[in-house]
Amino acid sequence: MAVVQGRLGAFAAILAESQSQRAMIEQLYQDLARHRDAEISIELPTLNESLAAIGTFRLGRDGR
Repeated sequence: MAVVQGRLGAFAAILAESQSQRAMIEQLYQDLARHRDAEISIELPTLNESLAAIGTFRLGRDGR
């Protein structure tokens, strides 16, 4: 019986560690998603300005 209880205790410790690691991975994923969204919101206006400048350049160059 002691062997079974020991193994059960070891399994519980492994399970707790696994759950802790899963929580950390989920937090990292959420942080990554937030930073990606923040980068996109910062980059979009710059990208729009660049595209507008390219469009203006092309329009002026083509004579239209």
